Amino acid sequence: MAEEKVGEARLAQDQQIQSRFLAGWNTTLNTNLQFAAKARRSVEASRLTLDATKAAKRSQVQARGMNPDDESALSEEARAEIEAKEDEFVSQVEEAQSVMKNVSIMFQQVEMMLIEMQVLDTPEPLRNLADLIAAQLEYHKKSYDVLSELAPFIDQLQVDQEAEYRKSREGA
Repeated sequence: MAEEKVGEARLAQDQQIQSRFLAGWNTTLNTNLQFAAKARRSVEASRLTLDATKAAKRSQVQARGMNPDDESALSEEARAEIEAKEDEFVSQVEEAQSVMKNVSIMFQQVEMMLIEMQVLDTPEPLRNLADLIAAQLEYHKKSYDVLSELAPFIDQLQVDQEAEYRKSREGA
């Protein structure tokens, strides 16, 4: 019966860890990874737009019988459009680098937290860690309570059994 109570406390601890600690961490990590994936897609889209713009402008130059690789053959308007697309691409790359740097920093901080108990700039991971500790504390308290009640009973059974054993040996 005591083992059943301890087992139930363990199941409750595992459920709390899953729902409060791991779920929070997974949400935090997945959100940051989604931001990184979105930033990566934006960089890819921006690069494709830039390449398409350059190809279209070079086609126009080639259609006029000029060298498509000659930048001076491009009109001011074409150069301005390509430059705007390049600026947009550079901006997307910088934003993606920033997001990915944050993801990298987050993973480093998780590692450091586990090693040195440091946390991210947000209170969420620390709250998740506090939930983990609370779940473990509750489990160990319940286990202690159950086993503390059981120990004197088992001790008394042992004393009684030893007395009966000695008594049976003395009489034989």
